[in-house]
Amino acid sequence: MDRFTLEAATKAPGGIQSLALIYALAPELFAVLSEDVKYAIRFHDGVYSHNKFELAGKETPLMIVFHAADMLSSRLNRLK
Repeated sequence: MDRFTLEAATKAPGGIQSLALIYALAPELFAVLSEDVKYAIRFHDGVYSHNKFELAGKETPLMIVFHAADMLSSRLNRLK
């Protein structure tokens, strides 16, 4: 996985920003994240971002759960 920095995060999609923040603010946490967790964070916005259909059919179960949670949380304010 690429090295993440706060500077790079300002020019990157949301998942990369999230990983950059973890790497910069909690490197000990970043070090213990599995590759599956890192990729789930990286691609949590699924096909609704710059990824287009790059992941179609290649998602891990954790990626799908993260994406579903992200979609649900983005809609909770609309339900109020």
